Amino acid sequence: MRVVKGRGSGVAGRGPRCSRRAALSAAAVATVAPGVLSGCGRPRPTAASSVLTLTVMLDVSALTQYGSAATRTALYTQVLQGFEQQHPGLRVRQTPFLAGTANEAAIIAGSAADVFPACCDYGSYVYAGLLLPLDPYLKRDNVSQTLFSPGMVAWLSFPSGTFGLSRGTDANAFALDLGVLDTLGLAYPAPGWTHADLAKLCAATAKPAATPRRYGATFIYGGFTLLREFSRGFGARLQNSARTRQTLDTPEAVAAASWYFQDLYWPGLVTSGFSKAPGDTAIQNLDMNNVLHLYRVWRNSAKWRFYPAPVYPHGHSTAMAGNFWGISATTRHPDPAWELLRWLAVGTEWQRFAMRTFLFPPGLNSLLAEWQHTVESVVPPLKGKGLEAFTEAGTRGWASVAEINFQYATGAALAADGQWWTQIQARQVGVREGFVQADRQVNALEQAAPAQQAAQRQAGKSFPSRGAPIASVYPGL
Repeated sequence: MRVVKGRGSGVAGRGPRCSRRAALSAAAVATVAPGVLSGCGRPRPTAASSVLTLTVMLDVSALTQYGSAATRTALYTQVLQGFEQQHPGLRVRQTPFLAGTANEAAIIAGSAADVFPACCDYGSYVYAGLLLPLDPYLKRDNVSQTLFSPGMVAWLSFPSGTFGLSRGTDANAFALDLGVLDTLGLAYPAPGWTHADLAKLCAATAKPAATPRRYGATFIYGGFTLLREFSRGFGARLQNSARTRQTLDTPEAVAAASWYFQDLYWPGLVTSGFSKAPGDTAIQNLDMNNVLHLYRVWRNSAKWRFYPAPVYPHGHSTAMAGNFWGISATTRHPDPAWELLRWLAVGTEWQRFAMRTFLFPPGLNSLLAEWQHTVESVVPPLKGKGLEAFTEAGTRGWASVAEINFQYATGAALAADGQWWTQIQARQVGVREGFVQADRQVNALEQAAPAQQAAQRQAGKSFPSRGAPIASVYPGL
């Protein structure tokens, strides 16, 4: 769904020189968000004030275990003063958190925060032209992508460029209840354990008939989303490189799903969700943000530790969350907004604050060892539990964000894939047949979508703009 022309060519220089292309870029933004552009998108301070206020969207309502929304707002305000001190003339104001289509609509209307965080729906932002291109800034300021996890860099790199930077390396690993293995007389996995070893451990520990169910393995994800945990380990790509077609109907993708269903799911050796009590599962798949949750549940268990993702036919493979920072395409202040995004994503002050205050994993590779040390300092019993299983997944490129990202039909594609996965799970259709049907349905949706979007744009001829035409693109808003 293309709603705002991508722009960013007018951000290449700091000085007064401004190319014709840059001027046109600034003018294009001004048609959507009229007001205060000058030069290469630089704001011209008014006589009344030389202070420019940027807006940043931060979530103050989630994760209430870290204090009230008011407490979190106060903490954010305090740390953001560091940016203001380093950038005289700039101030930062927090805005309420908007998710998904609500934030997209705000960008279209020109009322969104200059800088905002988002998760997973990166493709829909990029294809709709809602994010400011970052490549000119990255090149100008010599920001290397090697600063970040390879999995995040690959996910954020589209054929048309880079439009976001990592907000955190939230990679997955496994936790094993070694006490269960001791009770059953089973050997601990070797450092280079494989997916075959995982299946054998599940078979040796699972008791499907027990009530409540005990042992076996529990994956944090369920349904079609689970495929991203191990698909890359079988050499599978879920889309072509141009991200225009889904490619589940490949020998690699079929092999990945067949291994899961035949060796783990159909024999009743695994479930999805999260451990609720010590001993209810022998193997727990989890992400970095759930480390403390697992500790609270398992802290009374005698022995347990973290293990990295197993080695599949094509190497280690695990999933990671797609958390990113972006700049609204309709920002009136692209250059200052980049300074704020760079401070958040490339600098260390904000990331150390989030890491030390909320134990959030950082986006910078150089801070991952510090995250481990911080967690072990806050919760000493976690020292020696193998937290490096998570950090290595990020820095070594084992973790990837295997999200489906289409230009038009991402939501419909995921729904269709989920339905076919459920049918395979119930043995109503075979793995390959289900994947063939899923590809046909999804690719047909993507092919038909441009005509549907054109009709929607025709219905609101002034689109993109402020006001009523937004409803023609986002029904129900």
